[in-house]
Amino acid sequence: MDKEKRVARSLCTLVALLLIISGALLIPWFYERYLAMGQCNEIGRKLAAEYEGRLTFVDLDSLMTGRDNSLFIDLAHMSEKGKEVKSQHVADAILRSLTHHKGAER
Repeated sequence: MDKEKRVARSLCTLVALLLIISGALLIPWFYERYLAMGQCNEIGRKLAAEYEGRLTFVDLDSLMTGRDNSLFIDLAHMSEKGKEVKSQHVADAILRSLTHHKGAER
């Protein structure tokens, strides 16, 4: 498999995993796969490092996990406060990215 196809497959997998972690998908066997979450987070970090400067990566695991228990209602699902905090982290990253790209165009 060529590199582009591997990257595309990895990105598709990453998006699906982010949907699972964000609570957008409810999967009953999630708790049994808890240890795999750490591996998924590492894959995301490695892809972000490999494509640094070409994509915006928000490491929500590092930013949120273990910081404030009120952000989560269980291992995978966020409370309303957690959703607000997550949204703010993503919005901040988008704004930083836009500011960075505008500065680079000058």
